Amino acid sequence: MKNLLNYVPLHLLVGLVFGMLFQFHFHTPISLVSCLFLVLFLIALGGVTKRFFGAVMGSFFLLGMLSIALHMPFLEPSSNSNAHQLPCVLKVEDLFSSNAFREKYIAQTLESEGLEKNTKVMLVLERDSLRDPLKSGAVLVCFGALRAINDPIHPFAFDLSSYMKSKGVFAQLSVEKEAWRLLASNEDVWKGRALEYREYLSSILEKHLENIAVKSITEAMLLGNKDRLSKETKQVFADAGVIHILAISGLHIGVLVLLLNFILKPMDLLPKGRGVRFFTGVLLLGMYAFLTGLSPSVVRSVVQFSFLNLGFVFLRRQGVVNAVISSAFFLLLFHPFYLFDLGFQMSYLAVFSIVFFQPILAHLWKPKTRFFRYLWTLITVSLAAQLGLFSITVFYFHQFPGLFLLANTVMVPFLGLILAWGFLILILGGLGLLPGWVSGGYSFLMERLLGFVSWVARQRDFVFEEIYLSKPVAISLFVLVLLGMSAIKFRRFFWLRSLFIGILLFQGHLIFDKFHRQKRKEWVVFQQFGGSSLLEVNNGKAHLYSTDLTNIKKQVRQYTKATGIQLLTSRKDIPGFFDTGEQRILVVDRRGQYQIPSFKNQWVWLREAPRINLERMIEDLRPGQIIADGSNYPDQIQRWKATCEENKVPFHATSISGAFVVSP
Repeated sequence: MKNLLNYVPLHLLVGLVFGMLFQFHFHTPISLVSCLFLVLFLIALGGVTKRFFGAVMGSFFLLGMLSIALHMPFLEPSSNSNAHQLPCVLKVEDLFSSNAFREKYIAQTLESEGLEKNTKVMLVLERDSLRDPLKSGAVLVCFGALRAINDPIHPFAFDLSSYMKSKGVFAQLSVEKEAWRLLASNEDVWKGRALEYREYLSSILEKHLENIAVKSITEAMLLGNKDRLSKETKQVFADAGVIHILAISGLHIGVLVLLLNFILKPMDLLPKGRGVRFFTGVLLLGMYAFLTGLSPSVVRSVVQFSFLNLGFVFLRRQGVVNAVISSAFFLLLFHPFYLFDLGFQMSYLAVFSIVFFQPILAHLWKPKTRFFRYLWTLITVSLAAQLGLFSITVFYFHQFPGLFLLANTVMVPFLGLILAWGFLILILGGLGLLPGWVSGGYSFLMERLLGFVSWVARQRDFVFEEIYLSKPVAISLFVLVLLGMSAIKFRRFFWLRSLFIGILLFQGHLIFDKFHRQKRKEWVVFQQFGGSSLLEVNNGKAHLYSTDLTNIKKQVRQYTKATGIQLLTSRKDIPGFFDTGEQRILVVDRRGQYQIPSFKNQWVWLREAPRINLERMIEDLRPGQIIADGSNYPDQIQRWKATCEENKVPFHATSISGAFVVSP
């Protein structure tokens, strides 16, 4: 631990990360010139005061701020209503999502009148059934509307805006079908060639593997292409606790590193053989990243484990720990927005947990036979990774697979065999020398393993869902685990005292969280096309009123999972009014009845397209707020909005602004 705290890149990494977090959240005005001036000032101050360590830390804090500032756009739209019409030349980086109506890409500006060069935007194109989606590296000229990325229309739904900001994308460019033209189908030659190779390798699997599920899983595990995975397959692996098997992640690259070190071990007999083995392994990992299409997650894992391989090759445990820190520093230096990527966070958290926790767990039992030593190593590695990832996975995904240890203990040992066998199929299939028994044996093994995973996932009593953890509770839980493992490892009073403080901190967060949840009082009018729904939350208990309980179920579940609120009742009707304590809400439905004198200066909820003269209703009731949900016609909502603006009455349309939330 003392050697680790003296490792200089650790301090540089801490300064860099805190600078990035500060700039990302506070958007301070900093430029290259001002950053250089401040760095020189800090160095001079360090020379005068003889405190060079603080000067270096401060310099890297400024460098972290600058790295985020340089990747933020020149123009950040404030709302979707303020659209800037811009001519742009863009290069497509990646396809983000696609449906029957539109395609969304992450693209980079090459030329634009309103955006700086190399600014990332989310490009939204109308879907054209006569053409294939654009590929990475495609260059197009277009004329589109620059807007802020939509906020979620439901409380606690997936926040695309925040997700895109974590990727360095702060705006979307919406382009109509006729307003763009393709200039080049593939400007990025290397990545285009990599994708061509990946498609060729996919065709080999398509030819020699008959089972569709086996084919899609193999393509995801070997080539990083998850497009063919069905939702059912993903859910089965998630419920079994082995969803990480389906994506090329640190686990896969780590297994490849172990395989390569085993295969290349004879190189140690050569002069400077360890160095030759290391660089050969790095070269082969780079070739593998190329064959998988140079996806960011694979490239990131390859860089991470190339650093880790330094520790593996030169047989120094502290070298492995230092390599983890150095790789994170290197990646963040060139890709600062990796810091906000969930995959990056989980990957490094898992590696840190294995490096730090696994030796502690391994010392709890010393098996005498080789088989049990191997089995115990597998169990402790899986336990160590889950200890580190438990709080973050439950916080984001609200579920925990209770049989993860069983599933990983069976699946992880087979991962090396699956990868080696899969590569053999690709090599022999590419040469036209693949015997049927090789591909048949592989399919048989994969079908048996898939059957095992499906069996584990069916044990629903061990899949714990609807788990609620607030952010403070999740952080304090991770700190508690870290302190607990440190107390077991070092067995000193300092760590034992820290553990008790951590327990008190965790309990305090739990008590505060429970108190806050039990006092929660809220009314939510959801956005629902063709229907009306309101969730009434009072002292931590919820009652749902909806005309379509089936279609609103997902949104209500997202709300209850994120808040820990218990849903008590569901009614398939909407009462005529609600009393929030501070305000009363009058519900005006298709019957158009609102002549209730006692509801003057209150709020009005318009639903089911009532045929009313809104100007007359405003004159009669003088409402403090008008709400229109998705059961009204769009043109009707636009007329109501204009009338409210003219009469200076606050107007909220859920189809435009999302759900309406009343929090007294």
